[in-house]
Amino acid sequence: MEDRIDGIEIAVVDCSKYLHPSCDEYAFWVCIGTIVGMLLVSAVMAGMLMGYLSIDKLNILILTMEGSDVEKAQAKRILPIINQSHNVLVSVLLVNAGALEALPIWLNRVVPETTAILISVTFVLLFGEILPSAIFTGTYQLAIASALAPLCRLVMLLMSPIAWPIARVLDALIGEGNDVTRYKRKELKALIRLQQSLPQALELAESLPITNPVSPAASVASSSASVSPGTCTDLHKEEVAIIHGALDMSNKTVNDIATPFEDVFMLDWEAQLDSELMVDILACGYSRIPVFRGHRANVVGLLLVKRLIVIDSDVKKPIKNLTLRKPILVSPDLGCYALLNQFQRGKGHFALVTEQGPYIEACWKANIDVDRTQATISGIVTIENILEELLQEEIQDETDVVDSCTGHGNSERRRARLREAGMIRAAKVFKALAARARRRLRLRPQARRSASQIAHEATPLLTPRATEL
Repeated sequence: MEDRIDGIEIAVVDCSKYLHPSCDEYAFWVCIGTIVGMLLVSAVMAGMLMGYLSIDKLNILILTMEGSDVEKAQAKRILPIINQSHNVLVSVLLVNAGALEALPIWLNRVVPETTAILISVTFVLLFGEILPSAIFTGTYQLAIASALAPLCRLVMLLMSPIAWPIARVLDALIGEGNDVTRYKRKELKALIRLQQSLPQALELAESLPITNPVSPAASVASSSASVSPGTCTDLHKEEVAIIHGALDMSNKTVNDIATPFEDVFMLDWEAQLDSELMVDILACGYSRIPVFRGHRANVVGLLLVKRLIVIDSDVKKPIKNLTLRKPILVSPDLGCYALLNQFQRGKGHFALVTEQGPYIEACWKANIDVDRTQATISGIVTIENILEELLQEEIQDETDVVDSCTGHGNSERRRARLREAGMIRAAKVFKALAARARRRLRLRPQARRSASQIAHEATPLLTPRATEL
């Protein structure tokens, strides 16, 4: 409404329709304060809704176990709230809906209806949706959610007469919705792969199959890169390979990693430990060698190479006179982790893979030979095979030569190479072991005897367990 005074048009507010400071200053500012309050309530409720419902419960549980002291306190404050996701959803939405519905009503007391709708939509979109969602789901999401936890509990308490029944109905219809995210093995492997630095992760994403063992050349190249301990969140290539190996090994059986039995280096029960056989044993590089009687399927025990430290090759002692240790008998479909548990319990580090384990064990107890038509041995598994599966690469030690001992067990050319490579090493090892034995025995000059004579007399008295030690 307009009025004219001395030729000047003056706008006059109709106090019967809209509030204005000129009409009722107190009521006007109360209305403006209420409008601002409605915007703030809407913004906080929208932010809380986005903030709490977008938090991953798995991440919160991880922080409660492995986070810093501040993160642990914040996570423990938030966890009870996100465990009631439907209750939070309904309670916050009720308050938010009330604020959004009341905002245009209060605006209409100050401005016309059309203007009130335009202002309400603009302010709600900007200050009630976009900014709260960006802030409450940003970098400080955990800290903000923790700080607003008391307010959220208060809202849930005030709205409980309405929100609690609705939340229970939602829980019954669609589930509670607060389960922890559980990854499949392939998803977990991909997640671990992405924990590498971004260039490495992108490179690996283009070549997904990395479960094959790394070649020795590649392992040497990768080991040349420094893998020093630190606080960096990126995982090294070696760490990713080991984690992948641990996950893959649960799906593998003993038969998948066993060395074929025809490629196994074995000793005859009737063989004598002369210098030539000693060289063959040391050149092979094994710490445990199966011993057979008559035919290869009739395994009677394991020769522990470390016991040869006190054996004089000049005596030519028969292998059958030594104390042999019985190997573990495992089924081909036994899991790799189950076999690892047997190794850890001290039952040995060498296993024969066979489906006729009870029959072979009965023959051992009765001290009779195994009938080759009744039992077959498909391969062997050692603790080194298990570790290689975990590490995803072959383990090369100082006794390994260019050709692996497990690859071509019946190759004459390989035996010649092993002999040539092991002759010098065997001589050095025997000299070093003899010197060490003399130092340890500490015999008096008047009663000194050779280590081989002591072993020859003491061997029948030693139990397998004592000799093992």
